[in-house]
Amino acid sequence: EGLPRGAFVYANFNKQDKLEPYIFTVWMGVLLRTPNSVLWLLSPSHKYEGSGIEVNLRREAEARGIRGDRIIFAKRKPKGEHLRRMKGADVFLDSFFYGAHSTATDSLRGGLPVITVKGDSWPRRVGASLIANMDDPSLSGVLVMSDVRAFADVAVGVKGEMLGEVRR
Repeated sequence: EGLPRGAFVYANFNKQDKLEPYIFTVWMGVLLRTPNSVLWLLSPSHKYEGSGIEVNLRREAEARGIRGDRIIFAKRKPKGEHLRRMKGADVFLDSFFYGAHSTATDSLRGGLPVITVKGDSWPRRVGASLIANMDDPSLSGVLVMSDVRAFADVAVGVKGEMLGEVRR
């Protein structure tokens, strides 16, 4: 998959239309605070191949102080292969305005913890609901944040001692 050996891997496998500038800026702030980390995103669908989305996202990362090669794109694969490869990531960072739904479900099924912000509308609450209904609902206190600052702080902190607590 092109993931650097020894790097801490943040992931988000949502379609690119859920990636808006605000959340991307927050994620880049997390990368700035976490040396030797990368963000693993899903490649655009075949419909958008060659559209420049990957180039543009890397350029936007560089504009925020992150080397473009720290943004890694996962090629689309059949569901079973996709779930298995999630073991290559350390934590899933949810989007805010329209959070992960089936993508969060897949991540949790693949053993990948999801960090999210509890929102005030249905599309923003799905990740929090999924985490609250896991086998260990106490994890919602660790993975469901009330605001963006806490989200970023936990995302940075999860690289250290918290990872063992949330990764099963």
